Amino acid sequence: QYENLLKYQNEIKNELKIFPDIKKNFNYSSLQKFVKDYGWHYNTQNRAQPDKEDNKKILSGNSIETHVLRKFNKHNIFSNIEVKKIILKKDKIIGINCYDRIKKKKLFIEIKKKLILSCGVIGTANLLKNSNINNENIGKKFSCHLSGAIDAYIPNNDNLIDNTLEALEINTNHDFLKNFASQNVPEEILLARLPDDKLEFYYKNLDKFSSWVFNISTSSSGSLKKKFGGYNLYYDISKKELKNVKKFI
Repeated sequence: QYENLLKYQNEIKNELKIFPDIKKNFNYSSLQKFVKDYGWHYNTQNRAQPDKEDNKKILSGNSIETHVLRKFNKHNIFSNIEVKKIILKKDKIIGINCYDRIKKKKLFIEIKKKLILSCGVIGTANLLKNSNINNENIGKKFSCHLSGAIDAYIPNNDNLIDNTLEALEINTNHDFLKNFASQNVPEEILLARLPDDKLEFYYKNLDKFSSWVFNISTSSSGSLKKKFGGYNLYYDISKKELKNVKKFI
């Protein structure tokens, strides 16, 4: 039930201290004035808030994954392990069957408290179906959000946009535009987006790039269909919806 899902989500949010990112005050005068002049609004996104002692550790950043690594201090974290199946006994999850890709052997991990699936929307549904966990909603009615990114080189932008701003969502009153958000993009991804004729120049000026992303909802409804060895996801996105991405840019 949806109410149960919200309850479990709130438990995880509290456990990992996931709250709106209020550390960064929105005091960037030019951007703030621009948003207000258009009658638009902004909101910050949820972030995992680190403890004081966490900041002393080597890991940096405030992603949920990083916070989990900090919390458990890298104990019992496995790499090169593929989760194959969730094992149930009388409707209770007792463990997961895994495969070690390096040692090329199977292993079983017992679940003592709770299991949190974080395989992405498609990967999570795929794992649930492969584990024979049945629900009428699993693997159906996927909504596709076509997205695009805009990266701008803004020289001397000290007073314009702070490029360290993470996931600030701008909500507009425009029927088509609706909303878009800032991004703090890793260097390798940002460089991959840019034209390759001036990569050396771009690399030396990455702190002067501002990155934004937008999503366009589609009317298509995707679903997982069984194939040999698993499930594949199928969509039917119209040409009109793809044109909307260009229109947005």
